[in-house]
Amino acid sequence: MNITRETAEDKLTATIKIEMQKADYSANVDKILKDYQKRANMPGFRPGKVPFSLINKMYRSAVTADEVNKLVSEQLSKYLADNDLHILGSPMNSIEKQEQIDFDVMENFDFYFDVALEPQFDVTFDGMKPVTRYEILIGEDMVKKYVDDTRMRMGKDTEPETVEAGDNLFGQFIQLDGDKNVLENGITHSASISVNKIKDEENRKKFIGMKQGDTIIFNPMEYFNDENAVATMLDINVNIAKNMKSEFSYTIDRITRRVPAEISEEFFDKVFPNGNIHSMAEFEDKIRNDAKVSFSSETDKKFMNDCIDAIVEKYHFPLPEEFMKRWILSRQDENDKKNSITKEELDADFEEKYAKSIRWQVIENLIVKQNQLNVTKDDVRKHLISLFIGQTGMDAEDKESEERAATFVDDFMSKEENLEQINSVYDHLMEANIIKLFGDKMPIETKETSYMDFIKILYPIPEDKKPAEVTPAETENK
Repeated sequence: MNITRETAEDKLTATIKIEMQKADYSANVDKILKDYQKRANMPGFRPGKVPFSLINKMYRSAVTADEVNKLVSEQLSKYLADNDLHILGSPMNSIEKQEQIDFDVMENFDFYFDVALEPQFDVTFDGMKPVTRYEILIGEDMVKKYVDDTRMRMGKDTEPETVEAGDNLFGQFIQLDGDKNVLENGITHSASISVNKIKDEENRKKFIGMKQGDTIIFNPMEYFNDENAVATMLDINVNIAKNMKSEFSYTIDRITRRVPAEISEEFFDKVFPNGNIHSMAEFEDKIRNDAKVSFSSETDKKFMNDCIDAIVEKYHFPLPEEFMKRWILSRQDENDKKNSITKEELDADFEEKYAKSIRWQVIENLIVKQNQLNVTKDDVRKHLISLFIGQTGMDAEDKESEERAATFVDDFMSKEENLEQINSVYDHLMEANIIKLFGDKMPIETKETSYMDFIKILYPIPEDKKPAEVTPAETENK
């Protein structure tokens, strides 16, 4: 067997030639055929006594094809590893050089594989323009809203005598005719409504002070202005609700009011088990810290994406476009028509949708190698144990809890069906390493912002969707 490589003039691709001689595979083929002979069971012959010449005639071609292809795949992978060849995508049969292989008549074979060569260079962060790193301010209004929402969520329902703002009602709708009499064969349905969901304040006030057994007449679409909500209330089609003109009587059967949970150490323990919180000040500090951790995942993702954009812009190296397009098209699932693309669509979208991702893959590999970033199996295990303890509310300081978590994680990691989830944890930890590296080496401008303003930065309104600006003169004219 002989393996050679010819690099293209542009240094972006190469063709690897594997010359396979009969001596490279024939021993394995003979061994497999003899094993077939021992197990063969054919009419006219005793088991295991089928002539080898017959077995050879029937199976040699197929066995040779299997063994040669297996050997070629192994040797190609070994050649890439031995020669430290970093490639984009995967090797593909050469369209220009590969000749038709006939295993029935040929004994020596030449295989040609095209590969795209991954460029090698030093990734530095010198001379790059600063990247903004956002820090979300945790305002008192945000803390207060979390406290109020949590108290309400963990509160209890009561049944007051009279309706107040924020109450929920359960009662029966009955459709009326134009004279406010019960419509024959009209809609009747029992449903709950929330007073706060009524759009107009004047209409909301009409419910205040009502009692169980009281009846009010109104058009649900006028009061709620939400065809989906009205369709649910009346148990009708959305399109019917949308055009609903009828008034309904609504008789209150039950009034419920959510009473917020009292502020106490019991409340603190329910919200943050094992948090060891004894005061409102400590509770609010915990909220702020948790909010920072929660928001940091979003700001880190934005920071990393902006860093990637800046680095890819700096290292905008050429790509073997035709090879990469052929490789992308070759990997499409023929049965997945919904997500498949045509050659024309790929040509139009390659630079915008694919080239950046390919360049970042190259740069990321170089960053990981040059900065010796590493995620070990033990790193993944420790992360999963910490995650398990946090999600189950265990005490992180308790040794018995840690041992139970470790036993669960070890069992989880031992199962092959969990490999995809384990790999996603690996990717998450590697991404965290890269973000830390960017934080240490990239030129950064820190900017504080509110969460709502940060959302606007993440999802800017396109120019064609923005409302038209109105000049002072136009305002005066109106």
